[in-house]
Amino acid sequence: MSFAEVQEDGTYEASTKKFGKGVAVGRHRIMINAIKVIPGKEDDPVNCCEVLLPAKYSSEQKSGLTAEVVSGENMINFDLK
Repeated sequence: MSFAEVQEDGTYEASTKKFGKGVAVGRHRIMINAIKVIPGKEDDPVNCCEVLLPAKYSSEQKSGLTAEVVSGENMINFDLK
């Protein structure tokens, strides 16, 4: 499983815990979670965050998103609606 943290300008770089920066070559199903921590509620595990995307994107089976990663540098963006 790979992960990335989106920066304020919308850019991201995917990584894996096992291999570090980058993603394995091949076709991948994508899930995306985006949350915003609510100031003053950081210690409340139930109400600490606001979900920023529709729930369908938080499941690789339901998101409908895929990406084909090729050898070398890849720029893959997702149009989330």
